Amino acid sequence: MVVIDTNIIFSILLDKHSAIRDKFFERDVKYYAPNFVFVEIFNNKEKLLKHSKLSDIELLELMYRIFQKISFVSEATISKDNKKKAFRLCKDIDEDDTPFVADSLNNKMKLEQDTIEITQAEYLSNYRIRLKFNDCNERLVDFEPFLRNSRHPEIRKYMNPDVFKQFKIEYGDLVWNDYDLCFPISDLCEGKI
Repeated sequence: MVVIDTNIIFSILLDKHSAIRDKFFERDVKYYAPNFVFVEIFNNKEKLLKHSKLSDIELLELMYRIFQKISFVSEATISKDNKKKAFRLCKDIDEDDTPFVADSLNNKMKLEQDTIEITQAEYLSNYRIRLKFNDCNERLVDFEPFLRNSRHPEIRKYMNPDVFKQFKIEYGDLVWNDYDLCFPISDLCEGKI
């Protein structure tokens, strides 16, 4: 039994080639999440549609498949002591994680969350970017071999240094042009793409 974080669900919805999506559907695990996950997902539905490039029907079907694997827990069932303990654990990191940690404490389950995020990205030169992560690690990633070896015109356009430099950090990910180009955080953290 595993409590699943909303960021994991967002990753599953946004990237069809994600190892996270494959792992989620392949594992024979029962997942749990607080009820308000529904609210977070539906509040971000337009963004999810835009960034996932799925149709409305495709997104709803994928959400349905995801929700079938998750048992939703009422926040009212979580003890006040576990809510307080979870808040103390989360307050200096990310208060939004409090319900997930409280649920995990209340039910003595593992919390599965995507904890590694990119906090800073600095262009250096020649397709190299210095990345800083929320776990205090730092990595210099050279994107040139990946870009040079690609035959796809949508990727090759990033060989233009002016286009390449237009990256941004969104939801802890390094992205270009509305998710035209993005990489798994685990690969960036290891410096291999």
